[in-house]
Amino acid sequence: MSQIYMSELEAVKRSNAPPPIFDFFKGNYKQFILTLVVLLGMATPFWGVSVNGKTAGAVEYYTRVSVERFGRAFSSHTTQRILGCRKFDGNALLDQDYSIERVDPFLDYVMSPPETRHNLMPLGQVGALAASDSGETQFSLSVADDTTENQFRQSLIPVNKVEFVNSPDIFHPYTNQLSVDSLFSILSELYTATNGDKWSYEHCPSNSQWDITRVPPSVGSLERWCGLTFTNGLLTKLDLRNFNLNGPIPPELGNLVNLTLLNLAENQLTGPIPLELSNLENLRELNLYKTQFLTGPIPPELGNIEHLRALALVGNQLTGPIPPELGSLEYLDYLDLSNNRLTGSIPVKFVNSENFYYLDLAHNQLTGPIPPELGNMEHLHVLSLAYNQLTGPIPPELGNMDSLQRLLLAGNQLTGPIPSELGNLDNLEDLSLHSNPFTSGPIPPELFNLRNLTVLNLSRSQLTGKIPPELGNLTNLEFLSLTENQLSGPIPPELGRLRKLRSLVLRSNQLTGEIPPELGNLLNLNYLNLQGNALSGTIPPELGQLVNIGANTSTLFDATPDQIHGRFDVSKNKLTGALPQSFVHFNHLDYLNFESNSGLCAPSNDEFQMWLDTIETVTGDTCSEVSFSEGIANQSYPRSLPIPPLILPESITGVLPIVYTWNVLELPFGLRYDPVTRTVSGAPTHVTPPVLFTYKATDAIGSKDSLQFSIEVYSAVAIERGVLPEKFELRTNYPNPFQHSTNIAFNLPWPAQIQIEVMDVIGRRMMSSIPVNMEAGWEQKIEVNRESLSSGHYLYRLIVESPTDRSIHVGHFTLVR
Repeated sequence: MSQIYMSELEAVKRSNAPPPIFDFFKGNYKQFILTLVVLLGMATPFWGVSVNGKTAGAVEYYTRVSVERFGRAFSSHTTQRILGCRKFDGNALLDQDYSIERVDPFLDYVMSPPETRHNLMPLGQVGALAASDSGETQFSLSVADDTTENQFRQSLIPVNKVEFVNSPDIFHPYTNQLSVDSLFSILSELYTATNGDKWSYEHCPSNSQWDITRVPPSVGSLERWCGLTFTNGLLTKLDLRNFNLNGPIPPELGNLVNLTLLNLAENQLTGPIPLELSNLENLRELNLYKTQFLTGPIPPELGNIEHLRALALVGNQLTGPIPPELGSLEYLDYLDLSNNRLTGSIPVKFVNSENFYYLDLAHNQLTGPIPPELGNMEHLHVLSLAYNQLTGPIPPELGNMDSLQRLLLAGNQLTGPIPSELGNLDNLEDLSLHSNPFTSGPIPPELFNLRNLTVLNLSRSQLTGKIPPELGNLTNLEFLSLTENQLSGPIPPELGRLRKLRSLVLRSNQLTGEIPPELGNLLNLNYLNLQGNALSGTIPPELGQLVNIGANTSTLFDATPDQIHGRFDVSKNKLTGALPQSFVHFNHLDYLNFESNSGLCAPSNDEFQMWLDTIETVTGDTCSEVSFSEGIANQSYPRSLPIPPLILPESITGVLPIVYTWNVLELPFGLRYDPVTRTVSGAPTHVTPPVLFTYKATDAIGSKDSLQFSIEVYSAVAIERGVLPEKFELRTNYPNPFQHSTNIAFNLPWPAQIQIEVMDVIGRRMMSSIPVNMEAGWEQKIEVNRESLSSGHYLYRLIVESPTDRSIHVGHFTLVR
């Protein structure tokens, strides 16, 4: 005969009558005796009422079964053996046994509507009391030999009055309850094995620490221990999440057969998962999430925990295959085995369950194809198989999972095209297929039907073609990454319609054209990366409206490590100009990269430079003002002869684009200017005195520099007669002495490059002219300006280099002021 224990009594009355008094005689016997003493108040005229057609004044004993599973009430029909009872009539013991077998739905009496409460079964009348009487009623309950161990029974004893029905007095017997001593021993073993003296109680109320030194224990003392939940005297929940447990899981925990929850997550547990945990037949949730150091295989015996609903073993070092026995768990709907070292294929039996709503096997070493049978999991909300070694195509059957919200297949070796059937997943919010060697091709247009998408990550997926403008229709997108593909063409301005977008990553493609100003509409954008394309032009000033760049990047969904930083990256393109001045309003930015472009730089003004100093990482050049590295020599050309091309210089600094202007309309007749090559060419047709020209450069931020030079055209009389000098001859310079400038004249028999050096009387070089190419002719001349020379006598050298000879000629002049 099984044993039975009492756990508690609740006496609740809604009448004005005094409550009855119950005395319990407890002990480890095959039966217990309940003594019911009902004391009636002085003002109560009569006690008793007809219940369910019974005689007035009858006190009836009822029993029911109440089952709770995972915090929700479920209705399930099963055959239960109700407690075998001996009936009493008043104080007279009836000699026959009274036991019942009945198919009863598991209903919660308190939550059920009145019409369902007929499931309460009257087992016998105990007696009737007259007005002002008091009486004592005794009855006993015995338990059948085959009653399930530790089965909870709740029994109701209503004591009713004529005018109305009182609420029942309740007592709770249990069969074969685990003794307090045994419970204390198991918990002490857990405490000792996991270094209990160093547990953390930061989330616990005061005075709730475990104390295994106080003996003998009681249920009352154990109920005060943090992490333990008792239901009617039974330990049903053991929740020690983040308690700093350090050590192995003791196998003795397998004796806590009343547990519905075992949560040891976020600790430092070591060793294997004990096989004995499979004895926890009432367990609904087993959570060993991120215990870090659990090793060995997943015990197949866990498939014997019949009522298990949730199994979380994520973040350990478990090895071996996924036990197919887990597919036998009829009620399992949450399974997370991610971040372990599991190998082998995904068991087909395992994926045949239709109850799953969450399945995460990511970050393991699983191999083989994705089973097409996964498409039968019509209630699945999350499917994560990312970062394994899975091969083959994505099964098109996955497009049948109507309830799917997250599909994560990144980081495998999946091949073939992205199936168009994925466009049928109307409830999909996250599609992450990145880092797979799919067959090259465009983005499937069917994906643009997924209007609920918030995350679309197709990076490193061998995509080709242009970015479709239809992407702008996915207006719920918050994260879009197409990085490291072979996409070409412009960035569609339609992306500016994605007003909820927080991260836009298009780096390392072959995109061309200008950055569309419509991207300035993405006011929620926290992260922008356009690095490594061939984008050109300037950065649109509209991007200065993106004042949330860098804000809240730590909360970006599926963020990569570099996205935790507030990033604006347009490096390695062909962009020009200066960063918009309005960028100084980016208050959250901590990473700015604009290097390796075609002149893109940061403005040099104080406000912009002070803002740059607030950013943790800045890579790129500061704009410098426009300037020339060399001047332009005065030019003298003979009439009617082609001149050597005169190439005007570029500025060596400044912000692109730089615009060059000069008074080109005053060029002598016959000469022309090409603004593309900045070259003067042609043959002058008229003799022209020296004309002064000013050559200006203006950059994108308005800085300027200029050069001055003159052009004259002279009449080469000897050339016109067809006679050239026979030899070089240095003529007298004029005027001499001079105040401002003097002309050094000479006859030149052949074209040559001429340079003049001026020395003082002790031989120090005071100035040197730029070499100038000159045609053969009579009385050629070079003008020498005084520049920084002071008054005095000077020597000069005329260095003449012809195609066949080099000669030096010396003269002198006097400068007066």
